[in-house]
Amino acid sequence: LSSIVALLALVGCLPELPEEDTSAPTDDSTTDTDTDADDSAPDTDCVPTDEVCDGVDNDCDGLVDGQDDSVTGAGTWYADSDGDGHGDAAYTQVACEQPDGFVAADDDCDDTDPALGGDEVCDDVDNDCDGLVDGQDDSVVDDTTWYLDADQDGFGGDETTVGCSQPPDYVANSDDCDDTNAALSPADQEVCDGVDNDCDGLTDGQDDDVVGADTWYDDADGDGWGDPATAITACEHPSGYVANDDDCDDADASAGGGAEVCDDIDNDCDGLTDGSDDSVTGTATWYADDDRDGLGDPTDTEEACNRPTGYVGNDGDCDDSDATRGGDEVCDEVDNDCDGLTDGQDDSLTGGTRWYQDADEDGLGNVAVPFFACTQPHGYVGNASDCDDTNATSGACSVEDDGTICASQMGSDDGSVPQYTGTCDTTAGFQAYGDHCYYTVSSTANWPTARASCIAAGGYLATIADEGEALFVQSINGRPHIGGCDADTEGTWEWVTGEPFSYSSWSPGEPNDMGGEDCLELAYSGNAWNDIWCSSNPYTAGYVCEFE
Repeated sequence: LSSIVALLALVGCLPELPEEDTSAPTDDSTTDTDTDADDSAPDTDCVPTDEVCDGVDNDCDGLVDGQDDSVTGAGTWYADSDGDGHGDAAYTQVACEQPDGFVAADDDCDDTDPALGGDEVCDDVDNDCDGLVDGQDDSVVDDTTWYLDADQDGFGGDETTVGCSQPPDYVANSDDCDDTNAALSPADQEVCDGVDNDCDGLTDGQDDDVVGADTWYDDADGDGWGDPATAITACEHPSGYVANDDDCDDADASAGGGAEVCDDIDNDCDGLTDGSDDSVTGTATWYADDDRDGLGDPTDTEEACNRPTGYVGNDGDCDDSDATRGGDEVCDEVDNDCDGLTDGQDDSLTGGTRWYQDADEDGLGNVAVPFFACTQPHGYVGNASDCDDTNATSGACSVEDDGTICASQMGSDDGSVPQYTGTCDTTAGFQAYGDHCYYTVSSTANWPTARASCIAAGGYLATIADEGEALFVQSINGRPHIGGCDADTEGTWEWVTGEPFSYSSWSPGEPNDMGGEDCLELAYSGNAWNDIWCSSNPYTAGYVCEFE
């Protein structure tokens, strides 16, 4: 300290000090003492310590922090002349704070070139000054990873290399899912082939961008028509789906894209039902019945699901302006069936009377020569009682002889049938069907007895003209004898009236003439006929007589 004072005195900077008072203090309470040793007033002493970076002259040398070469804790800074953030190790400065133009790093190998110094980067310059440039230097920090593109499709696989520039056959991506197949890459379109063509991890119908897939629609009601609100795309046909979207109600199998039919449902989903829809199929043809006789005009028709008002289902009217014309010919002096013939002139006459020829004019008719007419023809009578129409004296046939029709099968009257008086008296047990009268007998009589009993009562064993009459006869006696036989000529079936069969309804396998079956019964149910033995009654429940 004395040397510093002497120095300051030499330069004239130190004021003149008074002489030192060596006398003893007179008052201890007012004497200045160095009690805090902090170099602050009123003390004038300084206790030196190590100089540190704290803004204080710790070592009492008049220099603070970085001004003092002896400071500890200061940093070494390096000149950065080219401003590249890297300092020149040859030019340093120690300071508590970073001086301008200096940096903390001393890794610049050329402080005149900002491109030199620091990390090696891809710029064709030896940035880190190790004599290696770019990819030659393993320490390069911004090099690129390149991926081998073995199939040359522009997308790399798993094999890699690192470098600043792109090597041949390498690319900057690793997006290829199969680097051995140029047809598989993100640039390819997903198609229906079971392969992940576009390398997105999805195949075929799993991939929304697949091309070549079909659109399918849910067919919940199984009618073959799909719900348009349920479309999905798939390469293969999904179960429960169809290729069309024509269903308007997928909860109803009768409503969809099919043909419109007569069922009161909008089958083809066009908003129209049955007859309202011109495309409807399955309609019926209806015929105008202007004269309201129940017969339709074949020239005036309409196709409809349901019968229109004023129409009928048949075309049997030949004159729809006259209710008496059309249908079957009947006894009314009108050409009902429009064939130009009236009443008895027409072989198709229904509702007439059967007359029998009376050649010997004895008032008795020949059962073998019937004639059907509305009025009695000349030479005919209304009975079939003559057993010999060439001899007026022969009289009526007995029960032993009934002319030529199955004469060998004539039996005896069993007295079961009341005499027919010409009136179908229901109180006497007769029953009417059409314009004929019937009487049924429940007994064990055989066919010849049944036949004789009907003749004795003024009628004949019932004959059958059509299915309606057959069903009626069966309804009044479930399994009766009826008047058919082939006893005269085997296999030639005739009615007892002499008429050939114009209608029959044999059971399967019948007639079979088993053991000489020559007579007829209406057997079983549903109008099924059977040939039986004439002389016995193994099955039947009786017989039915018919009267005119």
